[in-house]
Amino acid sequence: RQESPDHVLHVDVTLDGELRKVGPLPYLAVPDYTEFNMRVGWQASKALELSLAGFNLLHPHHQEFAAPNAVEEIPRGFYAKLRLTY
Repeated sequence: RQESPDHVLHVDVTLDGELRKVGPLPYLAVPDYTEFNMRVGWQASKALELSLAGFNLLHPHHQEFAAPNAVEEIPRGFYAKLRLTY
């Protein structure tokens, strides 16, 4: 017969990722690029969730179309989130 432990550690972790490929915009001289975003989240309790996310992880920055005839450099970014529900 198998005994059940007095304390069981249950870790509720989620991992999300997104790989995207964007084609060039020749009329704005914006080259194509590939980027990767990732998020890891931990449901610490029913009321508390902690997460860390990284965006544009493959390169320090890349060009994107921002507004008519405007190009903007988008940097790599990291974010932390704490969500408390009651």
